[in-house]
Amino acid sequence: MDFFTSEKLILVIGSILGITGTTIVVSLKDKIKKITTSSVNYIFSTLNKEFTYKRFEKRYLKSINTQNKYIKVIGTWGKYIRNPKIEDVYISLDLFSNPVTAKEIINKSLNLVKNVSITLNDALKQHNKVVILGDPGTGKTTALSYLAYQLSSNMSSKKRHKLGACIPFLIPLRRITDSDSIFDAILDNTKSIIPKELLKDCPKDYLKSRLNSGKCVFLLDGMDEVHNDKEYRKISDLISDFSISYPDNKFVVTCRIASWMNLLSSDFILTFIRPFNWNDIKKFIESWHLAVMTGIIPELTHKNTEHKKKALEEAAIGANRKSRKLVLSLRKNDRIESLATSPIMLSLICLVHYRLGDLPQKRSVLYDECIRILLDAWDREEKNLEIENMPNLSEKEKILQEISFKMFSDGIREEKRGHIIKITEEILQQLNIDTDTKSLV
Repeated sequence: MDFFTSEKLILVIGSILGITGTTIVVSLKDKIKKITTSSVNYIFSTLNKEFTYKRFEKRYLKSINTQNKYIKVIGTWGKYIRNPKIEDVYISLDLFSNPVTAKEIINKSLNLVKNVSITLNDALKQHNKVVILGDPGTGKTTALSYLAYQLSSNMSSKKRHKLGACIPFLIPLRRITDSDSIFDAILDNTKSIIPKELLKDCPKDYLKSRLNSGKCVFLLDGMDEVHNDKEYRKISDLISDFSISYPDNKFVVTCRIASWMNLLSSDFILTFIRPFNWNDIKKFIESWHLAVMTGIIPELTHKNTEHKKKALEEAAIGANRKSRKLVLSLRKNDRIESLATSPIMLSLICLVHYRLGDLPQKRSVLYDECIRILLDAWDREEKNLEIENMPNLSEKEKILQEISFKMFSDGIREEKRGHIIKITEEILQQLNIDTDTKSLV
């Protein structure tokens, strides 16, 4: 009886354990299924989100690449001249740097830090926050445009950039002076940091995702181009706050030396654009002529391969001949050669020589030709302006002098078109010129 009872008890206990075990297994199976389903859904959701990000990013990079593919060389107009590709004519800017931080430069002479030369790419490889200081026309904006072009070319280039797969955001600072943050400005369709046609398709949290992963390079151009000191200080605060909030990203700020107020956070590294040396000048002249003189050939020759090849060879020979002639002209005149140390002035020198077939040996004559290009020929040939009673060159100079004096007197560095039109109308009345002011401005 005791044995029977023990066996029975064992059977009962076994049954209970079996039922309990089955329940546990079923319960665990359901939990595992839920966990697995949740994990799979999360993985697919993450992959789908990243796929959406990548698809948008590819379109954005292509747009940035297209925007910065060509360099605007002053005076490249007319039937047989086109703007050259930036990679064909750009001369990489070298920067002077100790490097020193903004804090360390206080009360020091700028000359004390101009003892080490470094490229912008290397500076950004070593430091996340860099300021580029330079005089007007030294190529600050073009340097940022070229970097944006290089980074946006990563998607199709076999040779990776030194900075890796970074996303460039080129931001003219004068556009965002009324913004509450740089983050908001980038996503504001009135600022055109991201083209409007793309911004409407920008995935939610895309920018935040890339910022958190440290994949962004912010190219912040022209601190000196904001309207007044109040806006300058506000922009400085926006940049400092943004760079502190997302320290794993890269930040480049450009400013004229004379306008630098040293208001950014103290961890920004200061660099100074090195003027062109003679090797840079020669390389620029050669690149300028080759790019300008061969740029139109594919368009003229269409699909005729042999004709295209021959035309390119002839254009290259002509470019080499013109380059050597200009180099010799500069070597003969130290005063003219001293003007050729900045990209914008060297572009004008190349153009004057290209149009005249020779280079004026007097600085005053060279300046006159540069002004004529900017105010006269450029309007007619580049802008293709056809305005009744168009002011002549001297009248245009008078108009610009009056506008400049007015803006200087009012302490204004940049003015809205509406106000410029109003000022111009007053000047035209004084000069007794009856023309369409809105078309002229």
